[in-house]
Amino acid sequence: MDAGYVGNSGSMRAYIKGAPIIVAANNHIGGSYYLVASNDITDPQQLIGKQLALGTNPEKTSISWINMANELGLPIEGNHYEVLKMSDQDEYFALKAGKLTAYTTCDPATSAPWSGASTRS
Repeated sequence: MDAGYVGNSGSMRAYIKGAPIIVAANNHIGGSYYLVASNDITDPQQLIGKQLALGTNPEKTSISWINMANELGLPIEGNHYEVLKMSDQDEYFALKAGKLTAYTTCDPATSAPWSGASTRS
């Protein structure tokens, strides 16, 4: 048996690919997970059709995205957005460069390139 912290998203992606995963404990429900959006977004509905770094099939692989989208009144299905899959550092720089509208991340301050930490698998 192997044990470790891989986060919700990594575990869900691995399970969908057929990995024999059993989650005995999960401490991220209700944790600090954010939707970081460009400053020009003033209403969640403006995200529809935009470039969002949500990973592949977010409606199947990201319980955090599903919860956020439901709370914001947004469709959960990736086909309503231009969905991109990027690393934490690439998401940050793409947002700053205007090439990305929003991304999801765990604890944005520790996921930023200057922190030296990465919180997603």
